[in-house]
Amino acid sequence: APVSEYCKKINFKGELIYANSWVNVNLKKDFNRLHDHPHSFLSGVLYFKVPKKSGRIVFENPAWWLRSFWPHEAFKTRGIYTSGEWVFDVEESMLILFPSFLRHYVEPNEVDFDRISIAFNNDFIHKGGPRNSNDKLQLPSFNDVMEFEVQPDGNLEFPK
Repeated sequence: APVSEYCKKINFKGELIYANSWVNVNLKKDFNRLHDHPHSFLSGVLYFKVPKKSGRIVFENPAWWLRSFWPHEAFKTRGIYTSGEWVFDVEESMLILFPSFLRHYVEPNEVDFDRISIAFNNDFIHKGGPRNSNDKLQLPSFNDVMEFEVQPDGNLEFPK
């Protein structure tokens, strides 16, 4: 599926601030284990050098298990909302942004050429300042930044 099918509108009620970044150089047989990015809100990766067969990025659908409990036809078929993983063939100059809680991994590099990317994290300051005066930075709840509803057919409806 095109990347645009995975992307939906996000209404931020606050400010994103830079947290940190690092360079990934994956040599032959290198990979990145399943992980997430704790203590941040929005993460991303920018690809600079991507030889063919140097590894795709794979995101774990955090709600894939719902299809076992939701007795609706929409969850009995595989799609972007119900599949267990979302796999992306990456290319040079591609930028992927994702919520930091989304677990992901990178497949092994199968070739003798380096795959090079820069990854980064951003934090979020809630509009109006921190909700807890003891905290300098307050991460939002899901409802603070996302607006959607579940339709009768089981699909998620996002505001236009």
